[in-house]
Amino acid sequence: MGTPNLTRSRWKFEINGVVSDRSTSRFGIREVTSGLNATGGRAFHINGRNILLRGWRLVARMMLRETSQRLRDELRYVRDMDLTLSA
Repeated sequence: MGTPNLTRSRWKFEINGVVSDRSTSRFGIREVTSGLNATGGRAFHINGRNILLRGWRLVARMMLRETSQRLRDELRYVRDMDLTLSA
């Protein structure tokens, strides 16, 4: 997603005017957006760059016809396609 724009933050904590702790860290902020593309599909962008999300969603009625072999086959499909499984 390109080189992130990192910002440095410095923190100082005081108790009764005495510094009790200090911390410095670097962090980045990303902008995540989505919209419909020319074909009506959902397009996702991070920092203005297109990204492709691949996934598979379980549908409740699929569970009603479940067999051990069907479950093994479907999970093999998910593995072979390198998909992210969400329910």
